[in-house]
Amino acid sequence: MTTPAYPPPPVETADRVPDDQPFVLRLDLRKRILPPAAILLFILCLVGAATFAEGGTGGPVFVLFVVLTVVAGVQVYREASGPVLAVNAAGVWIRRRRNRRQAVFLPWAAIERVYVARRGFERLFHVRPRDPRAALGLTSALFQGGVLTASLTFGDRPAPAVLAAIEQFSAGQVRID
Repeated sequence: MTTPAYPPPPVETADRVPDDQPFVLRLDLRKRILPPAAILLFILCLVGAATFAEGGTGGPVFVLFVVLTVVAGVQVYREASGPVLAVNAAGVWIRRRRNRRQAVFLPWAAIERVYVARRGFERLFHVRPRDPRAALGLTSALFQGGVLTASLTFGDRPAPAVLAAIEQFSAGQVRID
């Protein structure tokens, strides 16, 4: 698909996805925190066991644990603050990127299709705009292929509920795969 020479259509943006929409998808913090916390704890146990088995002190291991915990906590906070998707009769509000607090509104006429796909172990809700330049920056377009995504694995609503809301509010204006 070639990119047209004309400028991308303007889109409405906001700092975050609005909370006051009829259907809102948020990240469930328990689902989002438990897997990384379990992995971090397992790694800490392995490193701690290796450190104390050789007669060392636990100081560096504790510092490593604190640094990793702070980095993971900041990432989860940035990712989980506010809704990731909102749907109304006019269109869809969705975050541009996972850990950035910037949302874009796409009217139903500007959406080519929506679908659910898996990336690794995570189920993602994908919104493909008719013109991928409308909603994405250069980095997102390169790495995500012109698609906006919202996590369903860590979301507070199941995939069938999200697709049913899209079907209800779009009134057949968008292709759902």
